[in-house]
Amino acid sequence: MGGAGRLGGGGGCAVGTAVAADREDDALIGVRSSALRMGARVRAGTAGFYLLAVLCWAGAIWLVHADPLALVALVPVALHLGWQVTTLVPDDGGNALARFRSNRFAGLLMFLACLVVGSTA
Repeated sequence: MGGAGRLGGGGGCAVGTAVAADREDDALIGVRSSALRMGARVRAGTAGFYLLAVLCWAGAIWLVHADPLALVALVPVALHLGWQVTTLVPDDGGNALARFRSNRFAGLLMFLACLVVGSTA
């Protein structure tokens, strides 16, 4: 998988998992979501998907700039995702929705990481 595939795959596997706000709606209309499938383990599942995302992003960055220091660019986005997981209250729809909406900021942090690595490669 190339760098672009790793970047896209990393983000795609993580985005919808923390949206526990829609669990009731998903169950009501019969949508099979990752949040429903994980049930009470939604926090651990989200953490796993976020870890997978960061690893995919690290692999993509490594393909562009094979230097351990380049991976430091991922620290801010990794900390943000960690904050999402540690403060997630799965049964509080407002809390989960706020974490989901904060993915805009996570996207900005990832963009800045790519910009930094791309300008130094």
